[in-house]
Amino acid sequence: WIVDFTRGAAGVTMRVLARWTAVAALLLLLLGDCAAAKKAADPAQPAPKEKKHSEPVIEEVTAKQLERVLNEKDFVAVFWYARSCLTCDKVLEELEKIDDDTDSFGVDFVKINDKRLAKHYGIKNFPALTYFREKEPIIYEGDLMDEESVLDFLTSLEAMDLPDRIEDVNARILLKIVEDTDYVAVLFCPSTCGGIPSSNKPQCKKCAKALQELENIDDEADQLGIGFVKISDEELADEYNLGELPKLVYYRHQIPIIYESELTREEDVLEW
Repeated sequence: WIVDFTRGAAGVTMRVLARWTAVAALLLLLLGDCAAAKKAADPAQPAPKEKKHSEPVIEEVTAKQLERVLNEKDFVAVFWYARSCLTCDKVLEELEKIDDDTDSFGVDFVKINDKRLAKHYGIKNFPALTYFREKEPIIYEGDLMDEESVLDFLTSLEAMDLPDRIEDVNARILLKIVEDTDYVAVLFCPSTCGGIPSSNKPQCKKCAKALQELENIDDEADQLGIGFVKISDEELADEYNLGELPKLVYYRHQIPIIYESELTREEDVLEW
């Protein structure tokens, strides 16, 4: 018998290779299944954290920008600082905690590094804070690290009071004023009359006329310890069932009393 060992060896080799190929494929399949199972078993990876909202930042202005702000805004708080000041950054950090609050009260808050301009406004030491009411500066003499005291200073009725002018307030400011002040007279106008006296609507004309007359007694009321403000907020007016606006409400120790007579007779209003 003649046996072809060469052919037999090749056949064996081919069969062995085929078997190893099958085994390798099976191992790869099993490894893939294990990886998939592990991934499914693992808790979901936490999503990337969203960036936190940026903290309130008091806007930096130049001398020209400050001049424009003072021309456009009635109430502006200015934080004066200098590069050489060792405590300015810490004070600024505290004041930025109330930046959103002052904004909601209608007070613009800015910061400036200008020693020449600071000297012009009587600032000799840094840091310092000046409150401008219609361009009239008041230097804050309290502790700048006490941000709540600064906020009270900037949002009090005394700080907002301007000669011969009844100030426009929002609901939040009004609430604070009523809480802080024993006697407050409030002229309620429709929400659409925020631009008094520019609106030509009949109700707005009535508001503008009443406002003009009542501003004649604003100083007298102030001397009697009575605050005087106006608000264009129909939703708040509805809470008091004021009916057709304009209406005058007098708060005595937070208790509202509605004035039912003619608003254009300012002397009668003052006597009341």
